[in-house]
Amino acid sequence: MSKQSKSKKKSKDKVLAKKSYNKLIIIIPVALILIVVGISIAVVILNTNSETAKIKNELCKNYWTPVSAKNASKDEVEMAQIYNTEYSSYKGSLEYRDDDTFSFWMSPGSPDDGTHSGRYEVADNSTVNMYFDDGTNTNFGVKYVDGKVLAVEVNYDNYKITFGSAE
Repeated sequence: MSKQSKSKKKSKDKVLAKKSYNKLIIIIPVALILIVVGISIAVVILNTNSETAKIKNELCKNYWTPVSAKNASKDEVEMAQIYNTEYSSYKGSLEYRDDDTFSFWMSPGSPDDGTHSGRYEVADNSTVNMYFDDGTNTNFGVKYVDGKVLAVEVNYDNYKITFGSAE
């Protein structure tokens, strides 16, 4: 082999080595960025799932009853006003179960008069999606502070009814 062809081969090897090196300079930082982004997304998902699990646990361990109601003007009203009834000892209830089902009662009288049920899912730290057996869906608000669910808020007609823990 002549000196010239050895020189050309060395020159080609240097060019290939430089191209490979240039590719590595680009690939390594991109790979590191993708790894960091992937880890960040996983942490967010795990924290979100952990937070919603805590909320679900809080909802399930309590039995919820109406404690107050406000009209569209945000004025406090009696529960009897909502139903235009004479009931002075209005009672209602909201119960969440571990199997993702619920029982909800919002009418005067006894639970046998108007209990509704269905499935629920905790969407985030302020919303529970409610899927009723009759095919209707709605969202209930959650007051979640310092790891505790303080209240569940239900929009009913033009009223916002706040359910508190009966415990």
